[in-house]
Amino acid sequence: ELVRACGFEPQVTLAARDRSYERDVRRRLALTPLQRLEAAVQLAHVAQATRRAAIISEAASNGAR
Repeated sequence: ELVRACGFEPQVTLAARDRSYERDVRRRLALTPLQRLEAAVQLAHVAQATRRAAIISEAASNGAR
């Protein structure tokens, strides 16, 4: 219902197995919940800093015009 309310239609499909994430999943499952949370927070901070840098760069680029 929620998906449809957003204007999408849910679909179920079969796809070839993708093993590319297995090593990362095993590594993360070996961490404690606190370690996983700390890693997620650290990644969020990196993403936020990257977004800020992009905004500053774009603003400087637009100001130079």
